Amino acid sequence: DPSQSGTWAYTCGGFHLLSALVESVEAGYLVGADRQRVVDRLLLLARRIPWELQFRVAQEQRAVSAGISPRRAARHAVLARMKLAGHGLDVLGRSRAVGVLTLEQAAKAAQSCRNASKQIIARFLMEVDPQGLLLSPQTEAVDPQTWERALGDGCHLLRGLAVWYSVSQK
Repeated sequence: DPSQSGTWAYTCGGFHLLSALVESVEAGYLVGADRQRVVDRLLLLARRIPWELQFRVAQEQRAVSAGISPRRAARHAVLARMKLAGHGLDVLGRSRAVGVLTLEQAAKAAQSCRNASKQIIARFLMEVDPQGLLLSPQTEAVDPQTWERALGDGCHLLRGLAVWYSVSQK
């Protein structure tokens, strides 16, 4: 419930809202105390990301222990971590690019996202979807929610990696 948990209660964990706030700072709409509130939220996000990435691993293990199919638990965990790492790299990269956060402020969380990205990609290709069926027209027809989630979360990860590494080259 967003009224109780603020931005963290949204499905995307508030990443889209924080992304919009970063762009608002860059455009000059948020200055002074308002800009500092954005910085404070981003610093909280940077502390939260490594924890949440690890939480998703533990959540997968709990699901399997509770009798959920290991394949299904892996798919859900990989897609959740994919979205989280992608959003994280995107917001942290844009925050660095526009001068809202320094490299030092974003480094630990970004490193967690980059490390998770390597694991996510390997697990997705080798374990979760080795035949490439999640993004097939058949999956789209039979299980559009899973297809859309795999496509969307994959796009988030690709965008996050692109944004982070484009900033790193500067």
